[in-house]
Amino acid sequence: MTEHVKALPRLFDELASSQQVVHADTEDAIAVGFAIVNASETFISPDRNKRNITIDAAYVSTQAPHGAARTMAKLRELPRRTSSIEDGFDAFGVMIIKMTNDGGPIGLVDGLPAPDLSDDLHYERMLERLVYLYEAPRADAR
Repeated sequence: MTEHVKALPRLFDELASSQQVVHADTEDAIAVGFAIVNASETFISPDRNKRNITIDAAYVSTQAPHGAARTMAKLRELPRRTSSIEDGFDAFGVMIIKMTNDGGPIGLVDGLPAPDLSDDLHYERMLERLVYLYEAPRADAR
């Protein structure tokens, strides 16, 4: 995401409905979500650049870090469940990057607004939760 604030309602709705689709089949399905948010100050939009970006690229502002922080706050509102009868993601993670989309390096943001290692939304916590749920005995296996 780059135009963070403008896209927040759509992002939230699409993610929230995706976990509902997964759980509609069976309550024991594991719904995992992962979001990557771009916190770069500028970004070359492929939609707005229909020309050779190495010669004449139009950069757009991403409103970083404010936009990335608002996006992170909205992603925290997504429901997460602790049992199979609840609504929400079973595991969800967020990664904040800096990428201008110009062929340059991509950096991982490890400070705010990115989740720290103890945060449930940290990538490693998401994977740990997924492994735990995958290895847990299922009701239908009994």
